[in-house]
Amino acid sequence: MNHDESSNAAPLELDRYLDGQMSPAEHEAFETRLRDDADLRHQLTLQQRVDSAIRSLRGPIPSGIDIERVLARAGGPRFRWRRWVAAAIVVLVASVAAYVLWPQAMPVRVYAREVDAGMTPAKVCANDAEFRRYTEERFGKALTLADVPPGLEIIGWKYDYEISPTMSILLARDHGQPIVLLIDLKRRMVPIEPGVYGKLHVMRHDLRGVSFIEISPKRCLSVAKRFRLASEYDAELRAPPEAPKRPAITNSN
Repeated sequence: MNHDESSNAAPLELDRYLDGQMSPAEHEAFETRLRDDADLRHQLTLQQRVDSAIRSLRGPIPSGIDIERVLARAGGPRFRWRRWVAAAIVVLVASVAAYVLWPQAMPVRVYAREVDAGMTPAKVCANDAEFRRYTEERFGKALTLADVPPGLEIIGWKYDYEISPTMSILLARDHGQPIVLLIDLKRRMVPIEPGVYGKLHVMRHDLRGVSFIEISPKRCLSVAKRFRLASEYDAELRAPPEAPKRPAITNSN
């Protein structure tokens, strides 16, 4: 595929795709391009973040901007165009503020949404073989969960294409406490700062190019640390146990 062609999607084309205005043939062709072109996926992700930030605006415009005063100063037919400029500036500033705050607000919003929805998955892997196939198809790496303790329940998978078209969400419970895990390749993981968000802890764990963002009321990782590369885990299981080391024999004379 020609790089210049594939990575220069017109904004209108992205808008039509996100708004569901493409014909079935156009939609299928665009999704084929998405699968083959990392730059196009990146453009789409950025557009989705901006759209999500604008939709998530709540409450009044930041207090430093008095929109009524700005518009009043731009009044009169002679300067009517200034009203449009002032309004555009206000919207731009508010959108930028929302975009900057998006990485901080998103984990809490996603967690609350999934808990409110009853932690209901869109896909459930019935066994480890299905779990490996799913992760290999999604991330190009077969993953498995090792040493899952009693009380840790892996519920299933969800998606959020508004956040990222490539990321998966894994739902779990640790002794009844809901846990939401965002998973994607490290190079395309959405920028989220680990930290404490109210009563939630947002923690990051990386494994061989795969990144995990665990959102939990618990202070330490419950699920992310259980992930292993399937090939490495199988090799460890096949390896013979190490023979116990014999104590060195010393001459007492």
